[in-house]
Amino acid sequence: MNVEKLWNEIKLWLSNEKMIELQKGGKFKVIFDINSEIIEIIPIKSGISRRINKEEWIKFGNKFNSVKNEGYDPLRPGHYAKITFNSSYLVAIIKEYGYSE
Repeated sequence: MNVEKLWNEIKLWLSNEKMIELQKGGKFKVIFDINSEIIEIIPIKSGISRRINKEEWIKFGNKFNSVKNEGYDPLRPGHYAKITFNSSYLVAIIKEYGYSE
């Protein structure tokens, strides 16, 4: 994954709010807030906003590449538990976006 390139693509893609479903069920709304430069996630069930900035995205992306290089499936949220509480959302976003190598 080219972390910087995908960040920029996701920013554009999320310029309009999307509704995405998590792997284990549960939907969330997601949009890119251009003023704050963050991805804002709002789970439908809780309604409590989560925010992902570029720094967190970069950590996720770097770990994604590391997991992939080690031969594991990088689209499994469990690989990212130590670097972000938002891994399920990030994986769902890139899957919905249609990310592939």
